[in-house]
Amino acid sequence: VALAAAGAAVAAAPAAKKSAKVRGKKRDGSDDLELIEGIGPKIAGLLVDAGYATFDAVAKAAPDKLQDVLTAAGSKFNMAKPETWPEQAALAAKGDWAAFDKLTEELVGGVRK
Repeated sequence: VALAAAGAAVAAAPAAKKSAKVRGKKRDGSDDLELIEGIGPKIAGLLVDAGYATFDAVAKAAPDKLQDVLTAAGSKFNMAKPETWPEQAALAAKGDWAAFDKLTEELVGGVRK
């Protein structure tokens, strides 16, 4: 009986780990900027390096300051348009995922359709 209980506990452990993931957070607990429409892994890295590591920091940033980060990183980031990133980040920072999802459905590459 003890072995069966131990086996059940081991089997339940991975499920508990998966359900513990919080939307908007990476495994290390930091904000997952890649949830913002128009931000991929490379741009997220640029933003973090420039001091915009949290949803709150991106939410408080002016789009032209975010554009400055992209411009400084080179021409391959010219296609990215950060106009809605602060708006998206503000919703993510508040945990208002319903409004975040509604907004991101209206966007393509971070730009309103």
